[in-house]
Amino acid sequence: MSDETREKALEEATRWFARLRRDDVSDSDRAAFEAWRSENLAHRRAFDEISGLWSMMDGLEPQPRPARSRLPGRVPRLAGALVASLLLVVAGLYVAGSAFDIGPWGLPHYRTALGEQRTVTLRDGSRVYLNTQTDMAVAFYDVERHVRLRSGEALFEVAHDPDRPFIVDAGAGRVHVTGTQFNIRLDGEAAAVTVIEGHVDVSRRLDDRGPSAQLVAGEGALVDAAGVSEVKPVDVASITAWREGRLVFRGTPLQQVVADLNRYFAPEIRIGDRSLE
Repeated sequence: MSDETREKALEEATRWFARLRRDDVSDSDRAAFEAWRSENLAHRRAFDEISGLWSMMDGLEPQPRPARSRLPGRVPRLAGALVASLLLVVAGLYVAGSAFDIGPWGLPHYRTALGEQRTVTLRDGSRVYLNTQTDMAVAFYDVERHVRLRSGEALFEVAHDPDRPFIVDAGAGRVHVTGTQFNIRLDGEAAAVTVIEGHVDVSRRLDDRGPSAQLVAGEGALVDAAGVSEVKPVDVASITAWREGRLVFRGTPLQQVVADLNRYFAPEIRIGDRSLE
């Protein structure tokens, strides 16, 4: 889905959401909404995302209520206007970055520090193991489970749910599964995907219709701005050894070894003799 298509869907979803919250909503309004929502998946996703954001805002600490208005007839219209204005701001923030960039609205967010590892159990029963210096945000909707890996590395054990896919956005890459185990390591915008069990679909995050690849257990691929690399067999045990507190290197250049070690330890290790690189 292009950014333009997503923006249009979110704007329309925002207006529908505000309209449906009015006291004077009619049956024809509801029928028109259902027709719009059924047109395509983009509409359904957009409405679920706006609904989810509104639900999270409802969970914020309430402010003291003002005295009852002497003009009750104005309340529904005023509430509708406030809802519309607020949601348009939310939609604008969403399009400007992503739903995961809206920290103030309380989306679940998980981080690890230098050398720290952490296990997170999501509300669907999925488990995520976060490696050192990892930053991850989570948002679950009616039609999908969505994770944004902003930095670092994570191993996912996804609870099977064919009706609600599990999607991970990491750098330039997007991983789409219904239930499996896989590892993602992010280096800038490049995401290295390794499948441990089952299979995953990998594509570029901002190009849903572009080239994609399906990986099965024991395979890996790199996704960056250029697209999805060739799928190749990989050493899963070595790549995921960090889960056991080990790092495995075979034929790895010293410069890369040092860079990996610096992800875990301080002070930073430096190579004094350039000839060793």
